[in-house]
Amino acid sequence: MRVVGIVVMLFVAFNDATLAVLARQMQELHFSIMMFWFSAIGLLFIITYLSVVSLFSHDYPDLFYYD
Repeated sequence: MRVVGIVVMLFVAFNDATLAVLARQMQELHFSIMMFWFSAIGLLFIITYLSVVSLFSHDYPDLFYYD
């Protein structure tokens, strides 16, 4: 599991660096437009992840219940 953690850490660092460069390049846009699209893309990734996990586990996503 250590390798998975390192890969995730590198992916997150790369993603944050890419977002910083994109935000710097799009300075002319209003900040709320950038925040909306960054949030919408993140939501898309989370919904996709939860859907795939629920399909493989044949259970409801963790979002629908609390233990």
